[in-house]
Amino acid sequence: MSTITVTSNADNGAGSLREAIAQAQSDDTIQFDSSLSNQTITLTSGQLTVEKDLTIDGSGTTGLTISGNNTSRIFDVTEGGSSFTVRNLTLANGKASGEGEEGSGGAIRTVTSDQLTTLNVENTTFKNNSSSGDGGGAIWAGFNTANTITNSVFDSNDGTAGKSERGGGAIAVLNNSTLTVKNSEFTNNKGTNGGAINSVLSTLTVEDSTFLNNDSTAGGSIGPNTIGYGGAIYTDGANASGENYDHGSQGGTITIRDSYFEGNKAAGQGGGLFLYAYPPDKIIVENSTITNNEVVEDSQGDSLGGGLRIGNAEFTINNTNITDNHALDQGGGLWVGEESSGTISNSTFSGNRAESADGKDGLGGAIALANGSNPVTIDSTTVANNYAGWQGGGISGGGSSTTVTNSTFADNVGNNGGNGWNIKNQVTEQLSDGGGNTQWPAKNSNDPTDINVTASINIAQPDLSHLQNTTQSGENSVSSNDSSLGTSSNLIPASVDNSSSNGTSVDSTNNTTSVDSTNNTTSVDPTNNTTSV
Repeated sequence: MSTITVTSNADNGAGSLREAIAQAQSDDTIQFDSSLSNQTITLTSGQLTVEKDLTIDGSGTTGLTISGNNTSRIFDVTEGGSSFTVRNLTLANGKASGEGEEGSGGAIRTVTSDQLTTLNVENTTFKNNSSSGDGGGAIWAGFNTANTITNSVFDSNDGTAGKSERGGGAIAVLNNSTLTVKNSEFTNNKGTNGGAINSVLSTLTVEDSTFLNNDSTAGGSIGPNTIGYGGAIYTDGANASGENYDHGSQGGTITIRDSYFEGNKAAGQGGGLFLYAYPPDKIIVENSTITNNEVVEDSQGDSLGGGLRIGNAEFTINNTNITDNHALDQGGGLWVGEESSGTISNSTFSGNRAESADGKDGLGGAIALANGSNPVTIDSTTVANNYAGWQGGGISGGGSSTTVTNSTFADNVGNNGGNGWNIKNQVTEQLSDGGGNTQWPAKNSNDPTDINVTASINIAQPDLSHLQNTTQSGENSVSSNDSSLGTSSNLIPASVDNSSSNGTSVDSTNNTTSVDSTNNTTSVDPTNNTTSV
């Protein structure tokens, strides 16, 4: 193990990064002379190929950028079983050209191999990278890879050009892999499935991270095989292995924790997140905020789950605020489908809307349950001030298979298509009563079709002063049923500070999102999104 120092910002020749990579032995570290601070190494003779265990560390400089010059990928990791680490750099203007895998990963591509290949990214900014193949505008990780991203920024990366089902705007990870993202920021990235992250049959963990203004709507206009789901994050399964795997052969987990999603936009399903898995996979969303996201119509006319769409797996939503999201069809805040059973606890749904462009349609302003008779438990949760253009301002679906306990339903509106009197404001089907629930107001006694949330619910006007929409000030102080959720400003992670190493930071100030008033239909037959290998 030795250290090689880059002394030149030239693309090749003595002291260059390209020469250092060629000379390095396995497990070496490449560093940079401090004289390269605030300079750019521009690649003019193609990508840098990495065929060994290697660390590239820019900590000796400030503001050093490696640029692909909008003509080539930056790093191509070609050795299966190797470990590649990048620290304290900015990787910008990388461009992967071609189709499929060849055109994937604008800044970094890691090889598909039967040996585990490891990628570690620390305190690095990825900006304006793009791919024309299978997505991963910044990073594309092949089969059987372990990927860890820490304290990094992904801004304005683009994975849409290849029009691929796997087109993650910033990161795309393929089968039998892991992706762990911690304390990182994703802003203004564009993909065709997953504006920021596309994870296929891989274990995904996102913690203490922020997703602002990412967009996957480009996929929704292409066709049913491209889709456009998941404005920030798209998953299709949590794990698989073996040459002839089948879904669910190994259960994995999709975990979203202590993270913040705002202003993201999708087509069809999952304005903020589209989390789809296969039993016995599990989906966990906790201690997070999902706010002001939207889902517009895709080419099939669907618009489901303005904030979050969950499908086909056991799920847990805990201590999470889902607010002010919008779908044109169903589930302004949350849409649950397929064989999904789960628990929603200690959470708040407020200000969400399911409303078509003409205001006449929309089911489940807060939540739409399209998961058949699979059980859902809602505990210690507030559902208030949500709106549906048709019915179920609070919840659409669910019925007796959904049990509510110690929860509050207040001031939800089902607008009845604008017919002058509201209908089924709170729920479209009466739910099972676990006790301790409150509703306001009561059902409309002049409307024989209206129902209370449960048969024996307490009718009383609750104190909702604790519902504070303070995201513009960078705080979230929200509680459910007067019980503090402890959801403080840690739900909006501080802007990732890379100034000491690469001089690049992303402003995470409030970003509002205008609602696209595209005409809507109310089809609820989502395509089953499997991925062939």
